[in-house]
Amino acid sequence: ITPPAIPVNKQALEIIRKGLVRAVEEGTAMAAGTATGHVAGKVGSNEENALFVSYAPAEKPEIGLIVFLKEGTGTEAAQVAGRFYRAYFGK
Repeated sequence: ITPPAIPVNKQALEIIRKGLVRAVEEGTAMAAGTATGHVAGKVGSNEENALFVSYAPAEKPEIGLIVFLKEGTGTEAAQVAGRFYRAYFGK
């Protein structure tokens, strides 16, 4: 059984996308950025673990990535993602 479709608020999704891009371009996730395209993502962490959830390119996604680090920081998780995206996109 397929659940009923839920209408998507495209204006709200665009606001969220812009916030995720800003987190990478100007915020705590800057280490995940690439020169070839926008990465959209967000870090999260507590005293012991870190998480970075992202996708790229932000305008037309072709890949998503989740980095979880035990005993790491959000910045370190973004750095891991940045290395991956730079290798994936070739720059």
